[in-house]
Amino acid sequence: MRAFAVAMLVACSFQHGVTGNGPGSGSGSDGGSSGSAGSDAPLPPDDGPRALDAKRDASSDLCVQSTCVLAGGTCTSGTCVITVVTTGDVTCPDDMPCRINCTTETACKSGTIECGQATSCIIDCQQMNSCQGDTIDCRTAGCTVDCRVDNTCMNDSIGCGNQTCEFECCADSNTECKNNSGDTPTYHFTATCPPQAEN
Repeated sequence: MRAFAVAMLVACSFQHGVTGNGPGSGSGSDGGSSGSAGSDAPLPPDDGPRALDAKRDASSDLCVQSTCVLAGGTCTSGTCVITVVTTGDVTCPDDMPCRINCTTETACKSGTIECGQATSCIIDCQQMNSCQGDTIDCRTAGCTVDCRVDNTCMNDSIGCGNQTCEFECCADSNTECKNNSGDTPTYHFTATCPPQAEN
């Protein structure tokens, strides 16, 4: 009887050892691979130099409200919008998109329109006789000038340098975009003006 009890004890001990090496036990080769599963998890997004450069590029064209206000404008959809109602000089702030809206007959007239170091520059001549007799400087930023109505964009001195200057002459009356001097921009005489942004 004692020999039988000893034999049963040995058998239980041996069976327990086998179970300890079985699946899901946390030991042995299977258990070891289970414990290292974290090494196969997806890595977080790389914030290396390229990713950081992309973030800078994405934010480089955002309008800075405080700087825009100093230039007489306000930030609208990421662009510094400067609304002009009288004669005189206008200068875009640096390092952001700029739009100059000339909204009266005397707006943007007989002065200097300076696109400066803006990342883009649009000059929108919305009323008859606006944008006349100006010095328009697009030599650094380049520019697009929308000449929407009669007698706009006339008698101007234009500076493009090596930049692209585009004049959209869309009054459909052949009285706009005349008698200009300085550099020669690209004139587009079309019957349809580009969409006009809100002032």
